Amino acid sequence: KSIFKKAGERPGKTVTIMCGVHGNETDGILIVDRMLSNLEIDNGTIYLIYANLLASSDASILQRGRS
Repeated sequence: KSIFKKAGERPGKTVTIMCGVHGNETDGILIVDRMLSNLEIDNGTIYLIYANLLASSDASILQRGRS
């Protein structure tokens, strides 16, 4: 799965964050992994997208923190 949605109980703005567009830029992947585990939304919706899983130069990094 490469698209994750977190929504608050109340309406609000929608934000999209993409990571992994360039496979050699893994910092964004690590940040989105942390956000999936720790982010709590009160208002609105956030979409977290692993944009280009095949481009990652280290596929194991994409599996950490996912359940």
